[in-house]
Amino acid sequence: MTTRSPSSTLRRGLARFAIPVGVAGVLLAGCAAADSTDSDTTTLTVWGSRGYYLTPEQVAVFTDANPDIKIEAEIVDTDDILERMLRAKDAGQPLPDIIQDDIFLLQAYKDAGLVVPIDDQVAAFEEDDPEAFADVLPIVWEEPTRDGEIMGAAVTANFDILYYNEPWFAEAGVQPPFETYEDLYEATVALKATRPDQIPFTVQALAGEGTTAFKTVLIGSGTPFDGATPDLLSPGGLYTIEWFQRMQAADLLPPQAIAWGEAESRGAFVAGGGMIIDGFSTAGDFVDIGNFDFGTAWGTTLMPIETGVSGTTTGARPTSSRMWSISSGVPEEKMDAAFEFIKFLSSPAYQIPQVLAGGVPPRNEAALNSPEVAEAWPFLTEEIKQGYLDSVGIPSALNAGDVELVLEQLWGEIVTGTDATPEQLAEKYQPQLDALG
Repeated sequence: MTTRSPSSTLRRGLARFAIPVGVAGVLLAGCAAADSTDSDTTTLTVWGSRGYYLTPEQVAVFTDANPDIKIEAEIVDTDDILERMLRAKDAGQPLPDIIQDDIFLLQAYKDAGLVVPIDDQVAAFEEDDPEAFADVLPIVWEEPTRDGEIMGAAVTANFDILYYNEPWFAEAGVQPPFETYEDLYEATVALKATRPDQIPFTVQALAGEGTTAFKTVLIGSGTPFDGATPDLLSPGGLYTIEWFQRMQAADLLPPQAIAWGEAESRGAFVAGGGMIIDGFSTAGDFVDIGNFDFGTAWGTTLMPIETGVSGTTTGARPTSSRMWSISSGVPEEKMDAAFEFIKFLSSPAYQIPQVLAGGVPPRNEAALNSPEVAEAWPFLTEEIKQGYLDSVGIPSALNAGDVELVLEQLWGEIVTGTDATPEQLAEKYQPQLDALG
């Protein structure tokens, strides 16, 4: 990708940071102007969960614009930030100042007293800089709200979409987008009729690899959730089970998917599959595959949020986010500096470089509509973009992992085939889900 001069959108986002986004340097290069012995320097320890969320360039943008703030950054991609903080607190050791983790763990952080509310800082942000604040999607503050308090900022989120095989769709006369799940089912039938020996709808069902496709349809069909727990006995829950059972019975799902994880299911799609439900960030991996070109080999479209049958409700399109929070270890005199970093994370000055570093969609409208993002992500169509803007946070709770294990068992039965009716399957697994609390 060629380096471009910042657009007007990016310049606006960078205005208060006053340097171009492509700053090079080592992780703390931006701190050169701030002598660590200077009594006016505030040092913030920041733990990021993935490298592309906290790159040297991103840190340099912030610290060059804030020479009185020094960032000591660490990438903790072992997914044990909560455990490390609990151990540190119990041992009376210092906590990091800012952390990033999965949104479903936020309640655990709050209950353990590891993070602090930022309502006053958010209100001041809105009052002091209303134009910049307006670009930040409301879900950034709404999703990390617990017990009426804003406990962080969910500034980016991945988003499940439908990838499809352009040549096969053209051959079968299938034209996206799909208004309902019944339309999507009929399209899959048409694909199978055109190429009987190929896989029209690729999924994964290996235990431990999650239930991406199944949960996406549950939410899209309007299934009610209590925290992370779906109501399988609801019209949406029963419809989802029945829809996938129909797909399996018509040989539209690959039975071998019971042994497939993400890599295998994506490989099957690239090798000639018809469709796959996957996260938006996967598009970047597809782009890197030789002779697999967006717009000719594959395309993107939204999943439906209507079933197409009576008796069900309108669903939604979920996003999966990570939140940034200020820890309870931050003394009052460092709060302004800590929130200054949170504001930076919500701005185009951070969000656009995060995209270019291989990240996920921004929750800042100016960044999302920027020329830099449009060039980097041609697969972010206007349809996909609007779907993302209208999306909701994925239903979550502390028991999300245990819920996933039960859903994997149900999903495995569906993919391999069962004589049980949707009602029987729902009656078998709903009590197991309810028992998780």
